[in-house]
Amino acid sequence: MMLKRAIEFNACYNFLGYSCRIICTFEGTPNRDGMVEDFSYLKQVMMKEIHDAADHSYIVWSGDTEEIDITNVCTMRFIKDATSDMHINLSFVGISSLDFLKASGKKVLVTDDPPTAETLAKYFGEKVRMAILDKPFYLHSLEWWETPNNCAVYFPGEDQIKFDDDPVLREQLDKKGY
Repeated sequence: MMLKRAIEFNACYNFLGYSCRIICTFEGTPNRDGMVEDFSYLKQVMMKEIHDAADHSYIVWSGDTEEIDITNVCTMRFIKDATSDMHINLSFVGISSLDFLKASGKKVLVTDDPPTAETLAKYFGEKVRMAILDKPFYLHSLEWWETPNNCAVYFPGEDQIKFDDDPVLREQLDKKGY
């Protein structure tokens, strides 16, 4: 039996804002009460492992050394909040976006890989998978919807596919450098 649970939140990565919808599919055998798991528990896990880390946060790659155009950042903030005092701190000129966000006091989530829908689906899929290891059900997949039309789906374990059992395929992959 499969169960699906969804949550929604707002996040910013690559300096673009997204209204994310995350759908986790869990799989297991119903217990004697006829349930795989209570939906409120699934929500609790997803809120703790995904929402609390990503909601209203700037998600930035740890390897991001690209310098930001502070004028653009300040202009966007000024347009968004015309009542605030706008000033440009010249010490931010030539700073990486990661360092800028850390210095700004904003909520920042630093990832080991560039924050794409694919890498975020994997990152948070692994967090959810690890959180339920001791349960009688497992995470089948995590869907990371960054727009109503664009989604990346992560299946835990897909990275551990073994090609060693097929010598022809292994040889082809070796030739391509995989």
